[in-house]
This record gives sequence, C-alpha cells and structure tokens, in this order.
Amino acid sequence: MILDLENINLGATAGDKTGDGARTGGGKINRNFEKIKAFLETPDAILVQTGYALVGQDLTFNSGWKWRIAAVEYTNPVDVVVSFPLAAAGKSRLDVVVLTTSNTFLRVPGAESTSTPVAPSAPSGSLYVTVVLVTDGVVNEPEQ
Repeated sequence: MILDLENINLGATAGDKTGDGARTGGGKINRNFEKIKAFLETPDAILVQTGYALVGQDLTFNSGWKWRIAAVEYTNPVDVVVSFPLAAAGKSRLDVVVLTTSNTFLRVPGAESTSTPVAPSAPSGSLYVTVVLVTDGVVNEPEQ
C-alpha cells in the first residue's frame, strides 16, 4: 500500500524556526487525513491511465497504468497487448477488459449473438476498464 503523504518539517532543533509553522503543519495533517480517508473509501480504483491504441484486432495499453485492488497497488511496467478475435459470421459480442492482480489487463469475452450482445461481468478480484464491441468484421474502439 502506497500513500503519498506529506511529512511535517520539524526543523533541526526545537524553536530554531527552520521547520514548518503551525499553519503549514496543520495543513499537511489535514491533507494527509483527506488522502487516507479517500484511500479507505475507494479500495479499488484506477489511479493513473496512460492511454491505449487500437490497431486492427489488437488493443495496446501503454505502460505505466496504476490501479488498486483490495488496497494493494499494481502497475504494468511494459505495454500490454490485448487481442480480440473476430466474432463468427453474422454475430457480434461485447468483450470486457479488466485490470488484474497480476499487473496486467485481461480480456473477458462475451457471448456471441445475432441480436443485441450482452457484456460479461468482470471476474471477482479484478477492476473494470472498458467494453469493446466485436463483430464478424471489425473490433470497434473501446467505450470511453
């Protein structure tokens, strides 16, 4: 668990006026409590998104995404390519992309349909990123 908390500068010795004043120190304390409260209220969250690019059937997520699942932070240190096979002739499906506790992205394929496709649920212990419509001829841009 990593929290970017602010330290209060106490100075070199008591009363030497080289540390933070009471107002500055109090502000740091208040901001630290706000960060801790936000962390505890949202244990699962995407913290940093560094973008992606769709080329054909491959969706490449740039390195440097950061997310938190069950109060543990993760990141993908390298680009991750998620491939989407096309649907069968005359069918379409909705695939979901999730973040995992293995520092990567995972495609969860939906059921193929000749009518309106339904997105699958995200697996337990993962974090939803986006949904992608896949037809028998094209992989569409991810949902924003």
